[in-house]
Amino acid sequence: MTKKKKVFVWHAVLEERPGVKFREIGNVIQEHANADGFSVVEAYSGHRIHRLFHTTPNILHYAKNSATGAMKVDNSFTTEPVINAGSYHDDRWPDDWITVTTDGKRSEQFKETLLVTENGCDILTAVKEIGRGSWTKSTNTTSVKVPS
Repeated sequence: MTKKKKVFVWHAVLEERPGVKFREIGNVIQEHANADGFSVVEAYSGHRIHRLFHTTPNILHYAKNSATGAMKVDNSFTTEPVINAGSYHDDRWPDDWITVTTDGKRSEQFKETLLVTENGCDILTAVKEIGRGSWTKSTNTTSVKVPS
């Protein structure tokens, strides 16, 4: 599930550039998740990174969402969808912190922090594999240039 889930995020990243509406991120993620038989949890969102850590707009990861606004150069935000192997519904444990899928199937979250540039976006949290199952933060950003 992990490799496929990363692909959903990368498909969304390829769409991110100035002028693209924030709601398009959710359309792309859900399209690719559903095509592979997965669902997107609607209860959680990404967010803008600014002087304050979690700010608007909320980055909704599901299709046909109500997110407003469009990306601008120098916007920084997270894309962090929760993808389930079954239903998109989730439930919260009594500790009010831990969440689980309502159908007991597997779920994963994968997060990237992005900076919108004139030609696409930089992935500020880019990672590279250094061994089987082992990941490290990259010292460099990964630039994604998107054709207009």
